[in-house]
Amino acid sequence: PGEELFPKDENGKMMYDSVDLCRTWEALEKCKDAGLAKSIGVSNFNHKQLEKILNKPGLKYKPVCNQVECHPYLNQNKLLEFCKSHDIVLVAYGALGSQRLKNWVNPNYPILLEDPVLCAIAKKHKQTPALVALRYQIQRGVVVLAKSYNRKRIKENMQVLDFELTPEDMKAIDGLNSNIRYYDLVLAHWTTVLAFTSPKVKRFGSTLPNFFMFKFEYILDIHLEVVKSEAEKAVMRAIDVGYRHIDSAYIYQNEEEIGRAIQMKLADGTVKRGDLFLTTKPGEDPIPEDTHGNITFDTVDLCITWEALEKCKDAGLTKSIGVSNFNHKQLEKILNKPGLKYKPVCNQVECHPYLNQSKLLEFCESKDILLIAYAPLGSDLRKKWVKKENLVLLQDPVLNAIAEKHRQTPAQVALRYQLQQGVVALAKSFSEKRIKENFQVFEFQLTPEDMECLDGLTRNIHYFDYGEFAHHPDYPFHEEY
Repeated sequence: PGEELFPKDENGKMMYDSVDLCRTWEALEKCKDAGLAKSIGVSNFNHKQLEKILNKPGLKYKPVCNQVECHPYLNQNKLLEFCKSHDIVLVAYGALGSQRLKNWVNPNYPILLEDPVLCAIAKKHKQTPALVALRYQIQRGVVVLAKSYNRKRIKENMQVLDFELTPEDMKAIDGLNSNIRYYDLVLAHWTTVLAFTSPKVKRFGSTLPNFFMFKFEYILDIHLEVVKSEAEKAVMRAIDVGYRHIDSAYIYQNEEEIGRAIQMKLADGTVKRGDLFLTTKPGEDPIPEDTHGNITFDTVDLCITWEALEKCKDAGLTKSIGVSNFNHKQLEKILNKPGLKYKPVCNQVECHPYLNQSKLLEFCESKDILLIAYAPLGSDLRKKWVKKENLVLLQDPVLNAIAEKHRQTPAQVALRYQLQQGVVALAKSFSEKRIKENFQVFEFQLTPEDMECLDGLTRNIHYFDYGEFAHHPDYPFHEEY
């Protein structure tokens, strides 16, 4: 977790702050107790920092793992021995060295996968140098993180279980250790789960920069690599145009790209961190499946989960906490919880002219909860999670007639409709033209007659197909609102 990864002063120099590791660990223990995480661990800890946690009075859970840079040029033998002695799993990132293109990687070091010793062992076993480097870690009892977008390499990396290195091979690879760190890190970081991060805002006990936000999803289909490559550019464009609220989630698999884009815009002075409102949703395995590919379910006590999020806020891990896809009864369950410290600042739900959520909006307004609309333009029927039989919202004749009258696009009218209702709209696009176009929603106003006509379009159409979850006890859509 973290709100601002690399804060800098006005001269571009890194600014530091101290964090009590033991207090932070106690907060993570509370997350585990609340069921928000199955396991908790650390990253880039040396043996003294690990000992500080392990020797902490009242320790409830020790770290299950320590994720560090580890490869044949930096084999971490002593740290591995220490971790094994305390039953802590060492997890290796950068197990194959690292790409030179990344701006945090030292470009002056030799390329691991071109090492002659590694290549000779690979040739002997009729494997690639990458497979040998991965197998080396596995035989030492190290968990390896192998990163690739390439389908061929993803399959190839799994073949690491199909062969075994000899003791002589292992000794030869051990001899490559030369304390080379590819990652030019200036800060240590933790690995855990986090709920909802945002900077300062002036509404609902915090502040919201404006009522218009930029949403960037990760599309789970064959365009995976192309979409991820566009993420960074799209977020930078959006910030340049004026968007100040960026919505993300673990399941979108875009948090790394969003983080880089934000850092670049902070570095070039376009925005300050306090100008941005960043939302995410946690999850380790958002849609777990059994061996037959069927979705598996578990029940979670919403009130206990909410208490854990309150502790995250108290610990300074997040500025605001909210919910998504809650109906009014589920919201009441939180609001009526004995000992409630913080109510949800927002409820993010599907909302557009075909599903205007008027009753839920009225309820949320009565409780001073902000309604946030995802899919305010309907949704792309090509997406596999979208119902194919639904009408295309942006082709609606009423919407188009109002758009023509105001000389705007149907999308701009749909977005303006939400803003005039007091709903925050999440607009998603990769296109620079559309990103700019969507932001022009502030340049016109719908008449009361326009609003009434758009209200009349509601017909309870859900574009997002959540039917597979319908038998879960907390399924929210059995209720009218």
